[in-house]
Amino acid sequence: VVPADLCALLLKTATHIADFARACGDECVAQRFEAEATRLHAAIDDLMWCEEDGCWHDLLLLHTRRGADEDGFAPGTASGGGAGSSGSGGSGGTGGEQVWGVQQIRRTYASNWVPLWCGCAAPGSQRAAGAVAGLARSGLLQAAGVLTSLYETGEQWDAPNAWAPLQHMLVEVRLQT
Repeated sequence: VVPADLCALLLKTATHIADFARACGDECVAQRFEAEATRLHAAIDDLMWCEEDGCWHDLLLLHTRRGADEDGFAPGTASGGGAGSSGSGGSGGTGGEQVWGVQQIRRTYASNWVPLWCGCAAPGSQRAAGAVAGLARSGLLQAAGVLTSLYETGEQWDAPNAWAPLQHMLVEVRLQT
């Protein structure tokens, strides 16, 4: 699983490091982390954003081989030498290059909106408005705050519980949009 909130926090961290490096006069480091932030932002946007739900979903990594689609999955992501690629050989399929594909995990968690707090949508943008609308219709907003999830599993990270840092992030981002 590739968590949307973790990826967004890495984006925010890369942005902060770039800003800090620039303030310290290290333009080389600033440019390197700006490039990383740009790469992360594009990946989060392309792979995790769900227009229908108005949020960013975690990803499930799916291992397959190029040209071998045993499960009906068409990989559309990292391949050949990129992250997650492991060359030829290994398990599953017949022939072809191994690649990693992704599938969004379409479940509802408050953490699906952490990317909004991390700058994955500019304040006032259509994406930000779509995310705020998605949160409003998610069922997570309750009288006492935002549920961590819609699922009552008995675990501390699920309904009916809330998590203070998520409350802070979501209230702060709502004030910005």
